[in-house]
Amino acid sequence: MRSAVHRACCLTRARERGVHAIFCEKALELVPELHRAREGQLPPFNEDGLRQVLEEMKALYEQNQSDVNEVKSGGRSDLIPTIKFRHCLLRNRRRMAAYLYDRLLRIRTLRWEYGSVLPNAAWSHMSAEEVSELLLSVRLGKCWASGTVL
Repeated sequence: MRSAVHRACCLTRARERGVHAIFCEKALELVPELHRAREGQLPPFNEDGLRQVLEEMKALYEQNQSDVNEVKSGGRSDLIPTIKFRHCLLRNRRRMAAYLYDRLLRIRTLRWEYGSVLPNAAWSHMSAEEVSELLLSVRLGKCWASGTVL
């Protein structure tokens, strides 16, 4: 019962301070979005979703820092529950890491299945960073196979 009251108190404080009432909503959508894709397929990279999650994390971090400073300087102990509630920063980070790791595993599986010549759909659904890492791994693999040095 205490946790429900604690959460309601934190949400009320968050609303008073202009924070969204629903935290981590966008981060919750990232991993299930990948799992809706069929096995062996790579859905398009969700750059907008990741950007929104990072913006939310930045806003929560800044609000958390200002609350911590207020608690330290002014002794406002009423902000401590709000500070503790912002643990969704860690949840967002874990969900983003899970999203990126799941994509890495899917790209690795495609690489093993198709070799260096992936289907066009896979290439078009990758971010620029994923493409550059994949091209580097292909190049390193060819150099290793031929015995040459980069």
